[in-house]
Amino acid sequence: MRAKEKDIKQQNYFHEDLTEQRQKLHVLGQFAGGIAHDFNNILSIIEGYAHIIRKGQCWDDQTDHHLEKIIQTAQRGAGITRQLLMFGRQSIGLDKVIDLNAYIRSQADFLKTAIDSNNHLELDLSDDELRIECDPNAIIQIFLNLAVNARDAMREGGTFKIHTHKALHKGHDFVQIKVSDTGIGIPPEIVDTIFEPFFTTKEQGQGTGLGLSTVFGLIDQMKGEIYVSSLVGQGTDFELFIPLTQKPVYKDSFQEERDTKLLAGKTVLLAEDEPDLRDVLQNMLHELDLNVIPASDGNDFLLTDIVMPNMSGQALAELFQSVRPETKIVYMSGYPYGHSAVKNLEKHIPFLSKPLRQSRLQQVLGECLGQEGFKSKH
Repeated sequence: MRAKEKDIKQQNYFHEDLTEQRQKLHVLGQFAGGIAHDFNNILSIIEGYAHIIRKGQCWDDQTDHHLEKIIQTAQRGAGITRQLLMFGRQSIGLDKVIDLNAYIRSQADFLKTAIDSNNHLELDLSDDELRIECDPNAIIQIFLNLAVNARDAMREGGTFKIHTHKALHKGHDFVQIKVSDTGIGIPPEIVDTIFEPFFTTKEQGQGTGLGLSTVFGLIDQMKGEIYVSSLVGQGTDFELFIPLTQKPVYKDSFQEERDTKLLAGKTVLLAEDEPDLRDVLQNMLHELDLNVIPASDGNDFLLTDIVMPNMSGQALAELFQSVRPETKIVYMSGYPYGHSAVKNLEKHIPFLSKPLRQSRLQQVLGECLGQEGFKSKH
C-alpha cells in the first residue's frame, strides 16, 4: 500500500509540475505575442515610410515628415527594449536633473499622438519649477504607457489630463502627478493586479502586459510611489509621487557644441561588427567633422562595441592602448551597463547604450577631451 501511495503522490507531483510549466509557457506565449505585435507594427511603419521616401522624386516638406515618422517609430522600438530591461531590473539610462513641467510641455505633441486625435490632452501644470532627478527616457516612458492605456480605455473619445503640483509626502518634498482619463474604468476585482507583470486585459497579441509593471518599476527606481483609483464607466486616476531635488537643472549644450566645432579634425577608430550600424555610426561621426579611419593609421579615440566575435571590445582596447596609450576609449553596447557582458568595465571609462543618439555621442567624445563645453551639468 505504501508503495502504491508513493506512486500516486509522484504522479500528483508530476501533474502539478506539468500544469505549472504549461501556465508559465502560456504566460511567455502571451508575452512573446505582445512583443511580436508591437515590433511588427514598428517595423512596418519604418519600412513603409522608407519605401515612400525611396519612390519620391524630390526632397520636400513631406519627405521631412516621413523621416520624422521613421525616427519617432524607431524611438518607440527603443522604448520597448527599455521596458524589457526595466522588467529585468536593468537600467540603461543616465540620471539627470530636469524641470518636470518644462519636460512635459516639450513632449506634449508626442503624447497627443499617443492618445489619438479623437481624444483631448489637457495639461494643468504647477507654476513652480519642479526639479526631479531621473532618466528623462524613463519619464516619457511612464507618461507614454499611461497615455496608451488611457487611449484604449477611451474608444469613444475623452480627456487625458496631467496635473502637477508640489506636495509634502511622508514628511518630504515630492512632486505629485495626477494622470487621469475619462475612459471605461477598471473593474474593482482586478484593480489590485494591474501592476503585475504580464497582466493585461487586451486580446492576445495586442499587448505585452508590461506597461503598468514598467511604470511601477520606474517610479520605484526613482524612490517614488504610485496609487490608482478607478470607477467603472467614469475613468481612472493615477497618482504618482516623485522626490524633488535642489540640484540645478541639467543643461543640454548640444547646439552650442555643434557651433563651436570642438571635435573637428579629431580621429576615431570605430569598431562595430554590425555592418549597417557601422555605416550609420560612421556617418554620425563624419557629420561631427571627425575623421574615421582604421586602427593602423592612429587615432584620438577608440569607439568600440563591447561584444564582438573573435575579439571583445575590451581586448581590442587593451591591445590598442599597449601601442597608443594616449588613445581615449569609449565603449558602446546594446546591453545595459549592469549586464554581465559589461559589468566589469572600469567606472571611469565612458559607456554608451545603443541605440545611440548623435547628441549623446558628441557629448561623450567632448568629455573625453576635457572640454568645458561638453561636461555634463547636474
